[in-house]
Amino acid sequence: MGFLANIISRFRRAPINRYEGAGNSIRRSWLDTTYTSIRFDCSSSTRTQIVKKSRFFEQNNAVMNRLGDLFENYTVGSNFSVQPSSSDPEWNQAAKRAWEKWSRFPDIGSRQSFGTLMGLAARSWFYDGESFILLTQGASGRPRLQLIEAQQVATPNGMESDPSVFDGVRFDPKNGRAISYFIGQEQQQNQVTDIRSISSDNVVHIFEPQRAQQLRGIPFVACVINDLHDLDDLQKLEMEACKLASSVAQVIKTASGEVQASSLRNGLASNSDAAQSYYENVFGASVKVMKHGDDFQQFLSERPGVNMREYWRNLTEKVCAGVGIPYVLVFPESMQGTVYRGSLDMSSVWFRSRHQVMASAARRIWEYVMAAEIRTDPTLANPPPDWYEVAIQAPRAPNVDVGRNSAAQLAELEAGITTYDEIYGARGIDWRAALEAKAREASYINSLASKYGIGVYQISTQQEDKPERIASEPTTPQPPAPVDPQEKELLGEPVPELPLVEPQTPSAKIRKPSVKPRAKKQNETSL
Repeated sequence: MGFLANIISRFRRAPINRYEGAGNSIRRSWLDTTYTSIRFDCSSSTRTQIVKKSRFFEQNNAVMNRLGDLFENYTVGSNFSVQPSSSDPEWNQAAKRAWEKWSRFPDIGSRQSFGTLMGLAARSWFYDGESFILLTQGASGRPRLQLIEAQQVATPNGMESDPSVFDGVRFDPKNGRAISYFIGQEQQQNQVTDIRSISSDNVVHIFEPQRAQQLRGIPFVACVINDLHDLDDLQKLEMEACKLASSVAQVIKTASGEVQASSLRNGLASNSDAAQSYYENVFGASVKVMKHGDDFQQFLSERPGVNMREYWRNLTEKVCAGVGIPYVLVFPESMQGTVYRGSLDMSSVWFRSRHQVMASAARRIWEYVMAAEIRTDPTLANPPPDWYEVAIQAPRAPNVDVGRNSAAQLAELEAGITTYDEIYGARGIDWRAALEAKAREASYINSLASKYGIGVYQISTQQEDKPERIASEPTTPQPPAPVDPQEKELLGEPVPELPLVEPQTPSAKIRKPSVKPRAKKQNETSL
């Protein structure tokens, strides 16, 4: 490099590799972005405004309500079953009876069952982004639950400047762990009073954090809340346009652009009446006769058009994608089998992931309830070391072919890939109780068959194979067995005489190969 080039390189800016997405352009809108902790990105006021909009659309939007129903159905199901699975089978049976007795009325403020409470908690989680369950006691001292809504967890007045308190949660600044929750009563609208600090050990906070050290939950529709708002506005505006079009049915244009007041007072002129009567007699129907120069038009509205409907659907699909639930579950329609089944399989994985959050909350409730029952119930004395172990199966996944999936489950059960717990648990049924019920039914069927002297197959096809089915099964054809002639003589059957066949010695002839003359080539010449 020369002396002059060295000097120029010092003043020239060297090219650098960069991400164009990091820059701003006048051809694009300005993005108000931040690069900070989740506590500053989603403050208390921001979260509150999103929750308000989410609740509004829950109450007034069919798509939003349908999404919440699907979330509850496939996350909790119709019967949220908790099955004890410790190392002691007898203790499991006693614990199951105690749990079922307690789960009939576990709520301190109502007569709802445990499954209903978990469904309410799941809906609150979807619409509010979180749900709180307080582990408390009733008047009798037995363990009870109390559902807490998001607005009841708030920072007390005067503690807004405390650096260890954020949006109603006291946390450890060193590790970000929640220490306690400030929970109050809402006696009047938008006024939370009697706020008390309750330890996090007594509060089950159901939410799914999206970032590290996140203390409060955000609704599932937070990222598409504006799209849902636009969809709602679009429907209202199109409805107003359709109502206006329906109110204007006919338009008449006169030659002078106006209607005479005398015509309005007196009605139609005599000549118009005569013309109308004449044409009605000719055509035999109702006829309207207009003056010369008048123009009549039927008002026609084509709104919403095809493009508007496609845009409408695009917004709906965007809302469903932002939540995580496929559009085909919200609006089932005819689709290709593989595509439809693939969408349902993806949604099944999504619902199972959300179910694990609810299962984790149920395990904490199980530990709290059974710890108290062990101290008071004599049948639960001497619990095994792993008494806290439970099995919670996810609800049955959405599917497009129930028969196909059922056959696949039976094949997997026979091969030993799956268990009775997985099959019965998805339906909210205890596999032990189900197998005992099957055994009782089989014993009763056998006793009935012995009592009336009939076959078991005449009562139940599952206990014994039908003889006619066994006889009708195809078998491999076998050649008939040879019959001894002496046996035929004893039976009086004529024995046919077989013709004598002289033995022949096989002989083979040697066949000489035939040699054909080689064809002459075309380029050969004869002498």
